[in-house]
Amino acid sequence: MAEQALKLLATSDLPPDAVILVRDADKLSRRREGFEQARDAQLWDFPVVIAVADTKRECWILAGFEPRDNAESALLERERKELGFDPRSEAEQLTASEDGAKRDAKRVLHALTGGDQEREDACMREPPLTVLKQRGAATGLMDYLDEIEARLAPLFGQVARR
Repeated sequence: MAEQALKLLATSDLPPDAVILVRDADKLSRRREGFEQARDAQLWDFPVVIAVADTKRECWILAGFEPRDNAESALLERERKELGFDPRSEAEQLTASEDGAKRDAKRVLHALTGGDQEREDACMREPPLTVLKQRGAATGLMDYLDEIEARLAPLFGQVARR
């Protein structure tokens, strides 16, 4: 399906400047392979970036969570104790497929951010890229950020590094 979507975009009257293929892996490693096959099927006139979150995109958001105050520090500590690990640096252990389960990434993210979309956005916007890459290495976030740097950032010229 990804290859068909790329072909459709390539032949449209307004082809894109770039395409980002996004998907939660849900612990299925073949999802990334399928996107890579679609990207490699031919030479596209636009960069194709692959973003496969293992297991859920919430794991990527958790990688950038930094407590802003004592209340958020307490929330993080409570989650660490309940889970037995730091959900920011070991989010790959959030494997529950059942909503609300102890290891449900959505539950943990909501517990830390209160479901505030602006707070979630800040988790991806504020931390240095090195922190996001380090914490997100096992969840696919580092791979995605590397792809952005290699395939998409050049479209914008010189990018400041943090």
